[in-house]
Amino acid sequence: MTTITYNPTQTNYRNNGIQHIYRFENSRFSASVVKTPTSYGGESGLWELAVKLDEKIIYNAPIASNNPHDVIGWLTDTDVQTILAQIDGLTEAK
Repeated sequence: MTTITYNPTQTNYRNNGIQHIYRFENSRFSASVVKTPTSYGGESGLWELAVKLDEKIIYNAPIASNNPHDVIGWLTDTDVQTILAQIDGLTEAK
């Protein structure tokens, strides 16, 4: 089985931290992945991820549906890659 490694399409440095934007081919979905002193897990060196559709955070993505926040926090690099693969597999509602 081949593992895909997702690379950010954009990187921004802000709020004393870093933000990676991931966009997926043939999809309106994207992800914002941040690590700042105020992000969930940022002070521990972990990532926070927001699932986006048409550049807006969505709150009902199946990936985040069991999460009480609008973002998923305390993620390792491996966790981020796993969630990015799940987002890449999502289809938009018609």
